[in-house]
Amino acid sequence: MMLLLVAGAAALVAPGSRPSGAVACRGAAYDYCVQALGCTAAEASKVEGKLIPSSAKSLTRAQAEERLGWLQSELGLSDSELKKVVMRFPALLGYNSMAPKLDWLQTRLDLGDAQLRKMVMKFPQLLGCSIEDNLAPKLEWLQTRLELDAAQLKKLVVKKQQLLSYSVEDNMEPKLQWLQTRFHLDDAGLRMMVLRLPALLSYSVEANIQPKLGFFEEELGLSPSEVRASIVSAPSRLGRSLKTRYRPRLEVCRAAGVDASLVLSYATIVDEKFCKRARIPLEALRAAQEKRPPGYRRPLCSKEADITVAVAPCAPAAFLVPPRPRRRAAAPPRRALKGDSTITVLHQFESVVLDPALAADGNFWIYALVVVEQGGFPLNVLGDPEASATDLLMGGGADETDAYDYEGVVFEATPVDAPPGKAAALVVADATFTAMPEAAWRRFRTVIAVGGDTDYGDEDAGLIAVSSMGELRALTICSYASLNKRA
Repeated sequence: MMLLLVAGAAALVAPGSRPSGAVACRGAAYDYCVQALGCTAAEASKVEGKLIPSSAKSLTRAQAEERLGWLQSELGLSDSELKKVVMRFPALLGYNSMAPKLDWLQTRLDLGDAQLRKMVMKFPQLLGCSIEDNLAPKLEWLQTRLELDAAQLKKLVVKKQQLLSYSVEDNMEPKLQWLQTRFHLDDAGLRMMVLRLPALLSYSVEANIQPKLGFFEEELGLSPSEVRASIVSAPSRLGRSLKTRYRPRLEVCRAAGVDASLVLSYATIVDEKFCKRARIPLEALRAAQEKRPPGYRRPLCSKEADITVAVAPCAPAAFLVPPRPRRRAAAPPRRALKGDSTITVLHQFESVVLDPALAADGNFWIYALVVVEQGGFPLNVLGDPEASATDLLMGGGADETDAYDYEGVVFEATPVDAPPGKAAALVVADATFTAMPEAAWRRFRTVIAVGGDTDYGDEDAGLIAVSSMGELRALTICSYASLNKRA
């Protein structure tokens, strides 16, 4: 009899899907996880173990399939994505209806389908929050406390869904007051700081923020006012680890006799770029990082393209810059103009549209900051106006922190596919340019094509060809410098 019972229980799990060494199914949740989601025995046991006992006992396989099948179809999740959602929040197996909550979130925050999907995947616990007791009052509090408009509230929650699980009284309000006092912020400054780094509200003041501020002052030798200015201008610097980023970089800077302030100035760039800019061997930094406690594993850095800047600032270079106005006389032999002629053009733009395909190059960000600071206008990202500028930049290889930090500050949040003003320039990768219809790029006053050997064929089109973003950055700096000198 015992043998028959065991054989019958084992038959509940198809031989092809049952993990090696798995025991007989213990309940519908375990059965569903193994058979439908492809979980291991340990994973399925973990999911079932996190369910309320009464829920685990009453759940049927048909209920699990119906509920999660609906969620998968509604959000367009793949099988592997559905598995991740269930592993992160097993209680979903016990929820009868998730449609009202999804509809409410989408309406309240004006979310697109892709944004709603992303939020649920990253933080499925949202579906366990009460609308009346949690979501609605917390969103109202955040909007009122930080004086956010609808778009800013949406941006904040999309970037950090976990905020909706934090306590107002015990976490968010005390932390906002501390930040405002510590950094001498007015309401507008506090709002900007939180929008640029929503994760601030998840950091412990005592265990995280204060030790980093103390390190910047005591170890880097910065004054309190210098630390304040650095953090307020780029709050993401508080999001980097003392153990894995700041201390190893300080160690190699001291050993090489490099200015320690670079540790904070270049905090947000990856190790390869930091070493290149600080002129420190990458091997030395890696050795310092290996001095971590036992069991520590260094995070994998994203792949970065090699950046070669083969032009000295202000050095003459060859460009195709047509003088304006220009008569249609007999065309002289095509020839490149001197660098000085190009320098007189690069500061004349009233708006600049940047190709996100260039965002993996570190000089892309330096160029953007120079133009914003000297030109006094935010830049635009080339792309579908219905898309997100941040997503396009990250798709082009930008660091996620850089993309989020500069959205709304350096770059407008909404991409453009046409000139946003009269004196507009388009800075575009050569490959992108060659694929564009002529009618599209001719709408811009000036087109700056980066890289490649494109033969543009028309001097009167307003075209500038540069070999790299480093070259464009150097010449643009000189252009604004010459303007300021004349002024």
